[in-house]
Amino acid sequence: MKRFICLIAMILLLAGICHTSLAEAPAAVVPGQIILYTYYRQIGWGDQVQIGCVDANGCLWLLTGHDSVLQWPYQTEEQLEYLQASHGMELVGQLNSEELFDLKSLVISAEDQGHASHPVANDAGTERSYAVQYGPEDQAHGILLGMSGDDYFENFDPNAQALYQYLRQLFPQVTWYGESMGPKGFQPVPIRAFCGMEGLDLDSLAVSAAYMDCEAGPRTLNVSEEDRLYLLHLIRYGKVTGKANAMMTTGGTTCYDLSDQAGNFLASLELYHGLLVRSDGMYTITTDPAVLLEEQLLTFTINGVDYQLGVSSPADLAADGWAYETEADGVYGFLVPEFESYFYASTDGGESTDPIISINLMGADGLSASYCGFSADGKTDECTDTDLWDWLVDAFGAKQSEDGTLVARYRLQNGKELIIETKDTRVFLSLLPGLAYD
Repeated sequence: MKRFICLIAMILLLAGICHTSLAEAPAAVVPGQIILYTYYRQIGWGDQVQIGCVDANGCLWLLTGHDSVLQWPYQTEEQLEYLQASHGMELVGQLNSEELFDLKSLVISAEDQGHASHPVANDAGTERSYAVQYGPEDQAHGILLGMSGDDYFENFDPNAQALYQYLRQLFPQVTWYGESMGPKGFQPVPIRAFCGMEGLDLDSLAVSAAYMDCEAGPRTLNVSEEDRLYLLHLIRYGKVTGKANAMMTTGGTTCYDLSDQAGNFLASLELYHGLLVRSDGMYTITTDPAVLLEEQLLTFTINGVDYQLGVSSPADLAADGWAYETEADGVYGFLVPEFESYFYASTDGGESTDPIISINLMGADGLSASYCGFSADGKTDECTDTDLWDWLVDAFGAKQSEDGTLVARYRLQNGKELIIETKDTRVFLSLLPGLAYD
């Protein structure tokens, strides 16, 4: 997918690519141009310094030790010179090209909001984090992203907030003090407020959609009633949770236009692989699972017919024309004739009239099915895969297992647990008794 940023300096930043792998890196390697760094210094009740930085090649560097020995400078300009000289820094990781591209877009777009801090603790030590921008002659300009510990400062620019949080994830070895004595980060904002859609009568809106092809231009998409309801649900309950990058894209987005019953345009919403596209970049979004109707989460659709875990039975599927075979373990296997694939259901009591407690659609090639507005009909629509995957991660904190399956867990009001699994567009749903989980 072609992407670009409206800053010539971005092209210069992207020139370097780190060819040094962790396995091949020599014992002493000098970092490239520093674009992002964080450090913690404690000289009150101890004598330690921890430093993590990212260079323009996407290489991650770490240095820890006694401050009295390392002599870590206090001025930003001197700190950058210190980092470029290495001083025995360890290469601990490397970003992939897409991560580096997004990271640099945030760095080049970060806003300098000064460095006026205020004290919040005593002898806890202080963590500081910086983004580094470079001028035409490579003049370095450090932008303070945040401080935690003895002193508190937060840069409220969304680019800076994203970078500060990114540093926490890249360098967990560098001490920081979280929201109690540090930046609170981007506070979730309802999509309606963020996109200026407050006051719209969502129930009466018509939705049209177009896929923005970077070469062929807009391509009109069919919007089913199910798609419309899901989009309106996203607008009604969704939240913007932070900035992902400062990029714009020349294609690959889906643009949804909202209009009234008379056809008058009211607003639009543009999405790119689960991200909200705005004029200043892309933002992460989520739907709070607490507001999702449990009936919706328990419902799966096959050939346009809705079925529900804990209510529908294999006999109901059979009555709708699905032939099945009963496996030795009591699982019901339903044949998808044209593709000679199967989907599977199991019940609590083992009888065909008992409620289904698990439905496995993951291997049912060619099956026309959907779950919570996400289609699984055998088509190779790249957006479908990514949207379902991202939605489960954003809304439920889904995690990927060793075999590549994404697993989401949701506690129902009756104490039972819903497990949602997927590897692509199809789901495996299981309804279990209330079990403890991490």
